[in-house]
Amino acid sequence: MHILVAISACLALLALASLLCVYSYGRFARRAHGVPSTALSVSDDATILDTMISRLLQQHPGRTGLALLGRNLHTFAAHLRCARSAGRSLDLQY
Repeated sequence: MHILVAISACLALLALASLLCVYSYGRFARRAHGVPSTALSVSDDATILDTMISRLLQQHPGRTGLALLGRNLHTFAAHLRCARSAGRSLDLQY
């Protein structure tokens, strides 16, 4: 019987600690907003990536793209190719 009471108390304490963590994360994250950033506009021939992206934007107006890469090595290779082809700036999200 004492074991059930101890387990119940531990679970209640864990639930309370979890709620406190979620509350404090939301409270502090609200204050952590930085300066809004914007993306550079795509020029037709400014860089290699601009040329590739402008063609894709003309073929698919109003759409954006997303590629999910399942392997770490593929992701690293894609980031490396983008960094080498960037020409103006890098805006990567990991």
